[in-house]
Amino acid sequence: MDSKDKHIRDYQRSYPTVPFEPILVRYRQAFLVERLHTWHPTSVVEVGCGLESLYERYLVDHAPVDAWVTVEPSPLFLQHEAARRLPHQVLLGGFFEDTVAAVHDRLPHGPDVIVMAGVLHEVKDPQDLLRAAAALMKTHTILHVSVPNAHSLHRQLACAMGLIDDVTTPSAINEALGQPRVYTRVHLQEELRSAGFTILQSGGYFLKPFTHAQMAQLRDQLGTALLDGLFRLGQWHPDMASEIYCDACLA
Repeated sequence: MDSKDKHIRDYQRSYPTVPFEPILVRYRQAFLVERLHTWHPTSVVEVGCGLESLYERYLVDHAPVDAWVTVEPSPLFLQHEAARRLPHQVLLGGFFEDTVAAVHDRLPHGPDVIVMAGVLHEVKDPQDLLRAAAALMKTHTILHVSVPNAHSLHRQLACAMGLIDDVTTPSAINEALGQPRVYTRVHLQEELRSAGFTILQSGGYFLKPFTHAQMAQLRDQLGTALLDGLFRLGQWHPDMASEIYCDACLA
């Protein structure tokens, strides 16, 4: 079995067991819908859909886009997304860097937005993935990239407690999901610039004081209002947020 295929099969087996991740995905998608609402796209390319559908969440408050192309290498995740039968959605199985021609065939004039949420830190060669995005982009296209933040408050707390020596040390969850790196906001911007992109905006969302497992244990006590507050607080203090993002265009 190819190493990338093995990674995906291991990932799809481990991902549903990660505590608190469904809550964080909900807020990640809420933030993404806010960004998409600002851009008013008619065409979107989504790199990796997971088990929770971003497009389905988008359709709660918005009309269907003309074309939403989802590229997903996991057969299980792709099957879940296909079962939703969402309007104007095209599903492509495979790794994004291997499907550039197929995406281009469907969007020859380039997409308005490429969403690469929670993906870049998971791949062996981030530059390869970014080159694939650049090959599809036109001057009007916006690339949105989000990743976990090495300077997240919970990682800084772990350092202060002497549990880890450095905030970029992969956690047990990172290792279980085969995620080889943890980005700082500066490192993420450098990664994008190295691939030839110009940064339009950078920030973060959701302040997570504790680990996923601890947050999952506290979920009922925290309640929705407090979680919503942590979501906004991460936008006010992006360098300590749980996740960071960059919006970029071709240089």
